[in-house]
Amino acid sequence: MKLSQFLLVATLCVYGVTTVGAQDTINLAWDWFPGDSGYTSGPNGDIAYSLYIRTADDSDYAYDDPVVSNLDNCRWEVDHYSCETTLKYAFAPGEAYYMVAVAYLADSPMQRSLSSNEIAHRYNSAEGGGGGGGGCFVNMAHP
Repeated sequence: MKLSQFLLVATLCVYGVTTVGAQDTINLAWDWFPGDSGYTSGPNGDIAYSLYIRTADDSDYAYDDPVVSNLDNCRWEVDHYSCETTLKYAFAPGEAYYMVAVAYLADSPMQRSLSSNEIAHRYNSAEGGGGGGGGCFVNMAHP
C-alpha cells in the first residue's frame, strides 16, 4: 500500500515553550491515526515526519529544506500514535513563525503526505519566552 492510499490525520500542538538565551526550545506534539493502512510509526516504523518553518515574509514553506526531519519519537496509544519532538531554533524577538509537519515513508521520503494545518509561535524576549499562537490544529490530508 502506498502512502497516498491512506488518510493522514495529524494534530500538531505547541504544548510547552521554554527559553534559553536568544533561542527558544519548543515542544511540539501531534497524533497520527493509521486506520487500517498497515503502517507503523516510531523508531524503526514505516512513517517518519519532517517539520517545516516559515515567517510571515515567506510566501510558502521550503519543502526541500526541512528544519528537522526523520522524526520518529512516537508511541502507540490504543488507536493512534502520539508523537513529539523538541525544536531548538533561533527565533527573532517579536517575529511570528509558522510551522507544519509532513509524514513520509521512511524508506521512500518522496512518498509524503500533504502538510498538517499550521501552528503559530511568537518569541517575546521582553516576557522571557514565547507562545503558541493557535493551539492545536487537525489536518485530514490525502497525500
